[in-house]
Amino acid sequence: MGFIDVLPEATTQSLVLDHVGLFALGGLYLAAAVTPKPKDLLEALGFENIPLARNWTYGSTHPMDGFVLDMTRIGVECWFDAIMSGRRPPVALNRADIERDLQVVLQNWDDSARLADSPLTRTLVPANVESREQRAEALREAVLEALSKAQAGAPPSQKESYCLFL
Repeated sequence: MGFIDVLPEATTQSLVLDHVGLFALGGLYLAAAVTPKPKDLLEALGFENIPLARNWTYGSTHPMDGFVLDMTRIGVECWFDAIMSGRRPPVALNRADIERDLQVVLQNWDDSARLADSPLTRTLVPANVESREQRAEALREAVLEALSKAQAGAPPSQKESYCLFL
């Protein structure tokens, strides 16, 4: 995305709107940015910085960084819901990653520092929750809510297995 100095704010808004409209199609998106504001925008939209894509093509003041947004695994609706709720879009974790991270959370339930550092906070905790204690508590609440929903939808033979947590 680039433009000249004619109506820069209006031009930027128009270009950003066009790009966000493209994201609604889903898919895999690659982007590069040099200055801090576009980098912040890409990260706010859920793009992940790719450290190996960094280069100094445009001089020594700011590096050009590469970013990727993969909506093929999280879906457009999930991405949009996270953006509108003030959360970072979830990282596309596979089932094994989720199981491993959830096991760590359950084993360290009373350790707020461990919970605050969990990769699950990236998906389950709003981005504006800044303190470590609040992030840990928000993660606990999200896990308990998910367990409660799972218990409600479980067949009668499995409902008791959720009582350990609820």
